[in-house]
Amino acid sequence: MKGATRFQQECRAAVDAVLSERGIETLYETHESSKGSDGPGGSFLRTEFRHGEDRYDLYIYGDEAAVNINRTWHAFERHDHPTPDGLADALAAFLRGRLG
Repeated sequence: MKGATRFQQECRAAVDAVLSERGIETLYETHESSKGSDGPGGSFLRTEFRHGEDRYDLYIYGDEAAVNINRTWHAFERHDHPTPDGLADALAAFLRGRLG
């Protein structure tokens, strides 16, 4: 993942571990975001997959992540977790709980 932040690398590894445990394969696309309300934009990773009747859209930004499940957003933001590792772990635990 050339150019990815440390958080993006760690978050993707955590997510991939959860997905591979369940036999879910996915591909990531890299996108550029425009300037947001909290600062400059940057690259983010996006992937989508289905599990049962649910459709998941996953976004991994430079220091945050979000999951859209059937049009319901679940944000994992830096101010909710003391460390980037904690945030990546929280996302992985959330997906583990949702995917069973």
